[in-house]
Formats: sequence, structure tokens, C-alpha cells
Amino acid sequence: MGSTVTTRKLAAAFKSANGTVTFALFEESYSKNCYPRTPSWCCWSIGDIRHVMKAIFSAASSCEGGMLQGAGGRYLKPEGYVASWMRELAEPVELQELQLKLKLGSGYAATVPTEQFEATKDKIVALGRGEIAEALERGEDVSLVLQDEAALITGLYDGCTLMPWRILTQSHVPLHGLRNADLGYRPAKTRVFDLEVPRFYRVHERDDSCLILGADGAWRCFGWQFSYVGRYVSALWEKELLEPGSYRARISAYREAIKGAPFLPSQGVKVLIDPSIQLESYLQDNVKDVLEALPHESIGGLIHVDMPAEERSVYLLTRLPETAATWVVPEGNRRAAPTVQLDLLAG
Repeated sequence: MGSTVTTRKLAAAFKSANGTVTFALFEESYSKNCYPRTPSWCCWSIGDIRHVMKAIFSAASSCEGGMLQGAGGRYLKPEGYVASWMRELAEPVELQELQLKLKLGSGYAATVPTEQFEATKDKIVALGRGEIAEALERGEDVSLVLQDEAALITGLYDGCTLMPWRILTQSHVPLHGLRNADLGYRPAKTRVFDLEVPRFYRVHERDDSCLILGADGAWRCFGWQFSYVGRYVSALWEKELLEPGSYRARISAYREAIKGAPFLPSQGVKVLIDPSIQLESYLQDNVKDVLEALPHESIGGLIHVDMPAEERSVYLLTRLPETAATWVVPEGNRRAAPTVQLDLLAG
């Protein structure tokens, strides 16, 4: 799978019939494993500020591991990607009245794909527009105005039922539209907020895997360092809405907590595997690899494995599913995760 390169962004907005502001996010990008590498525009999110904020942070989570890159393939930090969208949201292009058409069909360009019609029909009915579902089922086209039918369009093209690029195509990108700050999202930035930083252990100097201390007091391994940051960024959108402007400090502190974490002790670390947890076949294979390669014993219904010194064997342990494996780390003085209160204008 190749990385995606983002080249330009544009946020558009309009007031729907009930007075609420709806945003549409358009992005120009290309995939590095497709040739020619010609950027194209795509509408990838449409909805209220909560909906598009969640989408922005979800996309930003792909930056840390390099799957989403900046122009020319340069490394792009999640906080930089978010910041570029925040600037767009602050002064979006006003989306003028758009005539749209719902039409049942097949293929990439169908606004309502035949192969997804049953799920689409259920969603349309759930949105209280059963008459539209019936018309589509009869093979009729349904014309509507985006601004008048914002609830239907945002509910239907939510990125789960249908992707928004099916209804807002490249021809709808308002490249020459006028900016309207009155439609923008630019809340006052939070000056003071608590910054909770979890505890981490790095597994090995030649392995990017980490352990994180959960709220239940158990250590678990979720993967490599960038995947921890990615998970954190993806879930950060709600805190950002509650404490605007805090995302930069939060992401930076989380990343630095991982980079500055100590390595696991060289002795006394154990991994406990719960064999009663149901796992998918590929995860079962990871457990099997550990049991075949490393000494272990069963105690109280759990499989106990001592962490070996050999690097390859440690790697096998880091591939265990976090749902079935916890790590026991000997610590002299276990301390709580530090909480730092920041007093700043986060940018």
C-alpha cells in the first residue's frame, strides 16, 4: 500500500435551511503507488463541526507513520495537518446553492450504487425520507438542493453508508468561491488545561514497540511508537472541541513521553496470555508462534512467559494481541502518570 500525498485543501460551508452551518472538506491528493502521479480533488467529509473535526483528526493520525505525506512526499506531523485544516475552517469558501441528483446505478461514479442500495435504503428510511427510497427503487431520479436537504445528504453521505465524493464531485469544488468568515469555526483558544501524559516503556533499543500503562493498572503492547501517536490523535477531536487550540501541546507531549520513556528492565518482565480470549486466526497464529518458540508455563488459567534477552524472541512477544496479553513489569516505586497544567495560548 502506497502513501497518500496531500497537495491542497479547501473547506467550504453553507447555512442549511434550519440555520446550522454545514462544512464540506475538499482535498487534492495523489497516491504514490499510482502513475501518473496526478493530483485530483475529492470531497471526503461533509457535516457539522463535530463530524468534520472527527474526520480531520482521523486523517491526521495517518501522518505519524508516513502514510499521509505533504507536498513532494515530505514528512507531515499530525499537528501540522490539523493546523492547515483549522485555517480553512476559520474562513471557509461559501458553498452556493447546488442542485444535486440521487440516481441508482453501478460503478464508481454512481451517486447511489446498486450494490449498496439495501443499506442505503435503510438509512434513507431511518432519516425519515422513505418516499425518496421508494422513488429510487422504482428507478426514478431524485433531484434536490443541497442547502435544503443538508440533513439527508450529511446523514446519507457520512463516510460509512456512502462516501461524500459520490454526491459532491470534482466539478463541485468551489476553487474560485468567495471566503465567508461568518461561516467559519474559530473559537477562542483555551489558555489553561490539564495535560495528562500516560506512562510508557520502550521494549528494545532496536525495536520501536512500546508498552503503555492502562487505566486498569496493566501494561499492554499496542505496537510501534507511531501507532500509539496515531491512536491518540484519532481520538483527540472531542478534547479539541472542548478545549480549542490544545491539540498541538497534547500531541507533542504524548510523542515526547514515548521518546523519553525508559527501556524495560533486563530481568523480571513477564507476559501473561489469556488463552480463553477468542481471537481471529492470524492473531491465534501469533500466540502459537510464541508458545512454540519460548518456554512457558500455565498458572491459574494464564500462560506465563518470561521475557527473553534475545531480540527476535522479544519481537514475537510484541506481536501478541493486546486483548489477550498483559505485561508484568517489576518496579520499585510505581508512580502515577504525570499531570502538567499548561498556561499558554496553544496554537
